[in-house]
Amino acid sequence: MLLDYIKASEGYEAAQQNERQRQLEEREALVKQAEADRAGRDASADNRRHRLTMGGNGRRSPPGLEVFSNSFYGAGMDSDSVDRAGTYAGVEHFGVDTIPDDARTSRPREVIVILWGGNMALSVGVFGWLAILYGLSWWASVTAIVAGTFLGALAVMPMALLGYRSGTNNSVTSGAYFGVQGRLVASIIGLLLCLGYVALTIWTGGEALVAGVDRVTGSAGSDGQFVVGYGVIAVAVAVVAIYGYWWLLRVNTLIVWIVGATIVLTVLGLWSRFDAAYAGAPEQYALGDFWPTWLLAALTAGVAGPVSYVTQIGDWTRYISPQRHSPRRLMVALFIGLSGGLLIPTLFGAFVSSILFDDLSFVAGLVNGVPGWLLAPLMVGALI
Repeated sequence: MLLDYIKASEGYEAAQQNERQRQLEEREALVKQAEADRAGRDASADNRRHRLTMGGNGRRSPPGLEVFSNSFYGAGMDSDSVDRAGTYAGVEHFGVDTIPDDARTSRPREVIVILWGGNMALSVGVFGWLAILYGLSWWASVTAIVAGTFLGALAVMPMALLGYRSGTNNSVTSGAYFGVQGRLVASIIGLLLCLGYVALTIWTGGEALVAGVDRVTGSAGSDGQFVVGYGVIAVAVAVVAIYGYWWLLRVNTLIVWIVGATIVLTVLGLWSRFDAAYAGAPEQYALGDFWPTWLLAALTAGVAGPVSYVTQIGDWTRYISPQRHSPRRLMVALFIGLSGGLLIPTLFGAFVSSILFDDLSFVAGLVNGVPGWLLAPLMVGALI
């Protein structure tokens, strides 16, 4: 009996030793594979740098390409800047896969640029129009929008760390917590939110173009005109999306200045007609009483804006390296990007709607009510 027990124990120990050896070999194989993958990514990065400065036949690229790169990043680029500019040459290189650290050359302040540029649009102004549509006064609309936006931005700040830590987007990263199947919930939510905002952008931008043309020509908008207007905006959105993060950053940098200038000009053009004592329509509060209606505005025109970015933030923060930038700096940048980027166009929408209110369409009220000299800048802003 004792001999059998000893033999059984020896057999068990041998099996355990074999299992430990197998696991060790598997780990060594994974390490070798990771090293090989890293070498491949390094070679790819070297190729991108080479393609930026040299043509396919080994000759230096035309001066125009260097001017193009320097115009955005400045002359005397270092190797990181060359990697950044090199991505302009074609379609986005990275899908949802993990971005290697040497390719994560973005900076926290560029999150601000993306969020400000991405929200400088008539589609976000619609949310300010909603507060006025609910029957609130100017100051009640302002307090609801500001309080809701700040609260939402504070709640969303930690989401910046998911893509920043993992190197991939938030939906994929959530698989670490919810599993491969569980993360599909976040992916579906993110897809629906993206589709909703793209539809809102196409609707408001296309309607602005058609309404502007109709005002100039005196014609009435037809279905064909709306199809063309929506199509122009849809193609522009798709092109930037296909070319990826760095083109998105470049385009949003232009949008901040161009649309920002349009907003300033519109405020100046309408200022003489603005009344800060605008009382709204208390007898038509959306929910009957003031506080329920105010809370509705705070949620839909305030909190909803930052929260809608929960699944998308990692798409941008994954380009920022934890080796070069602190998490605190990134979260502060995200808060500034969300709060400022959403407050400016939303308050602009409330400002315009308190003067040129149209209960059917924010865009129609704006385009049909602005002075004639503002129409051209407004159309440029709507197209961009």
